[in-house]
Amino acid sequence: LKDNERLLVGYDDGLARIWNSVNGECEHQYRLSQDKLQITHVNVGPENVCVVGGDSGQIYVFGVKHGNAALEAKHATDIHNTSFAPHSEGSSILLATTGRNNFIQLFLIETSPAETDGNGVPTDGNGVPTALTLLASWDNVSADPSMPQRPPPQVGEWVNDTPMVKSVVFNPSDRTQLLSVSDDNFMRVWQLDDGAKPTSATNVHTAYLTKACNKCDWAPNGA
Repeated sequence: LKDNERLLVGYDDGLARIWNSVNGECEHQYRLSQDKLQITHVNVGPENVCVVGGDSGQIYVFGVKHGNAALEAKHATDIHNTSFAPHSEGSSILLATTGRNNFIQLFLIETSPAETDGNGVPTDGNGVPTALTLLASWDNVSADPSMPQRPPPQVGEWVNDTPMVKSVVFNPSDRTQLLSVSDDNFMRVWQLDDGAKPTSATNVHTAYLTKACNKCDWAPNGA
């Protein structure tokens, strides 16, 4: 977590736990699903908001103190990778995700403070997610005639002509830019139409890599 003393760990029995790396104690345990769930991905974002994905086709978002009241949204397949947009105090949280169905999806997470003083000012920096909304998604169009053809994009979707997306990362200096790599050996930069609630994106740069990559990242200054 953001204090660098606690770890979020997901397990193959549907449990997520927060461990104290100093004393080795388990501080919180969250049962995210009553069904069999193998957790395959965890991430911690602004305000210590946690995101967990597994093989259930669902995404779970919760605050560190309110994990058993996790928000849940449909994710067509297990989550492969997630990235939080750079965050400023008082703004909603943007989350980008990839799955094994070739989609990149954008979610909006709205939060309220977990604890406040008498003036309503947050005291501990931990947010409580209050809403989880899918803003947009885009998928590749298969060129293989043996593959089932996907329906045309609907309102709120935009098409990306890549195979399976391996990794997606927000620009640390610009919440309107995403970097992705996919198993067709291409790296792409996506420009979102709005930093607050984007509903479309434009591929503004494409580069061919000599070998397929599983991860990508920006330089610290966003270059």
